[in-house]
Amino acid sequence: MTAAPDFDPKVYGDRPRKHKDNGQAKERGQAKPVEFPRMLTAEDFIAGYVPQRPLIKAWDMKSGWLYSLTAPTGGAKTAIALAESFRLAGEGKRVLYLAGENPDDVRGRTILMKAKLELDQLPKSLFFCDHAFNLHEGMDHVRGEVQARGGVDLIFVDTSPAFQVASGAVDENSNPESIRWAMRQRELTGLDGKPAVVGLCHPIKRPQSIEDCLPRGGGGYLAQVDGNYAIWQIAEDGDDIFFDFRWVGKFRGSFEPLTYYLQRATCPELLDVDGNPVKSVWARRADEQQMERAAKDQAEDEAAILIAMTDYPGKSLAGWAKLLGWKTDNGNPAKNRVDRGIKRLAKHKLVRKGRNDRWHLLAAGKKRLSRSP
Repeated sequence: MTAAPDFDPKVYGDRPRKHKDNGQAKERGQAKPVEFPRMLTAEDFIAGYVPQRPLIKAWDMKSGWLYSLTAPTGGAKTAIALAESFRLAGEGKRVLYLAGENPDDVRGRTILMKAKLELDQLPKSLFFCDHAFNLHEGMDHVRGEVQARGGVDLIFVDTSPAFQVASGAVDENSNPESIRWAMRQRELTGLDGKPAVVGLCHPIKRPQSIEDCLPRGGGGYLAQVDGNYAIWQIAEDGDDIFFDFRWVGKFRGSFEPLTYYLQRATCPELLDVDGNPVKSVWARRADEQQMERAAKDQAEDEAAILIAMTDYPGKSLAGWAKLLGWKTDNGNPAKNRVDRGIKRLAKHKLVRKGRNDRWHLLAAGKKRLSRSP
């Protein structure tokens, strides 16, 4: 499909070319009347109000709205998006998942979700696209596909940058390009079913907390969306990981923060070419008991780090992880686990990074440790 003649094919946004109309188009019967807005009375204006249809109630998500979902790489964006896709599809809602960044990974996660949820078959109202494509050129095709399936209620774009690049973006930090990309995604909300659209995004470089989980690139993107969901890991216990889920930066509405439980696992259907089990991840909302466990695990990690810093000051993250016996799946010291705990402690001004790039215990940290049972 080629771009319409009135638009520059090198720019994925709908930016009209400047050209002179010499009347030839009108003679060919191709001229289209330009529609300008009418001045409406207040009563006429509010008469156009359409009641919003809630989708994921716990997210305060509304049909026809555009959202971003931001988390670091490996920060459970896909796992949580798939969890909610399965939840909605199980309720009979139609969900379209655009798997543009790593469709094979999404396939494995979907197989695992089916096994963990003990489903005889996958939901008939859950649909996937298995590659990134130019959304500018493919909008009419998507519109036809959605219409043929009776419309959709929700679309996940995984990831927004993958489709942005496929659609012709050349500068992620360009505000004009970011704005045009958000406008292009918002077009998806006008498809049959008036779906909500959620673009999975990467955050700014080296995020230090959930407050840093804003969509990377030009700030114009955040200005255009109706809300930004953010995810941040808060605790880890072996194959079990807990994530904080809330809105950050902007949200037209309100909802209480959630905790998601993510587990590394496999199933009989998830094998490599040699028949060996392959681990993937799946997620679901954590119940109260799991949330209490996450808080307890987090507190225990922080206490252990304070003890290690007291008894073995000046060591590296790997050194403290080794002393604590914290290891990754491949047996290496779990530096990231120590790093996450130290950054939480730093947020509460219990530790501080010195000039030598080493973390040091502060007086407040020693005081907290002395109060620990």
